[in-house]
Amino acid sequence: MDASLPVVHVGVADIAVVTTRHLLVSSALGSCVSVALFDRATKVGGLAHVMLPAQFSPNGQHPAGKFADMAIPAVVEEMRLAGAVPARLVAKIAGGAEMFAVSGMVGIGERNALAVKEVLRVSGIRVVGADTGGHHARTVEFDTGTGIVTVRSVRYGVKEL
Repeated sequence: MDASLPVVHVGVADIAVVTTRHLLVSSALGSCVSVALFDRATKVGGLAHVMLPAQFSPNGQHPAGKFADMAIPAVVEEMRLAGAVPARLVAKIAGGAEMFAVSGMVGIGERNALAVKEVLRVSGIRVVGADTGGHHARTVEFDTGTGIVTVRSVRYGVKEL
């Protein structure tokens, strides 16, 4: 991590898009999924901290990053407005852990990861890196100058996507 980079913290249910080199950071990802989107040509980068698979109350007011089906299109649109070309976007995802045992059911972490992958697939965005599942929390650091996503966890150390 380059200590001189400006840092933007992307909290739960939040999104961020930047047009200059920054470090976008999402901490304490348990069942939530971090979605880093990048246009290598323009260096426009975006990050969403997705909390749930899909919006269940269409008339409600929700933060832009709360649901996979809202967060990813919102980030793509902000990136497009900032000069990115949606057809060039690639994604790196992390999180979707099962933090609590749920016997016989697909837990929220796996459902989040599956929903994120499906929204990306439908949007025509290729996933080029992933670190999902397991039973451990993660912190994600996305360098929008290089497109590198660093995933940190206490249990498994550091992984670069």
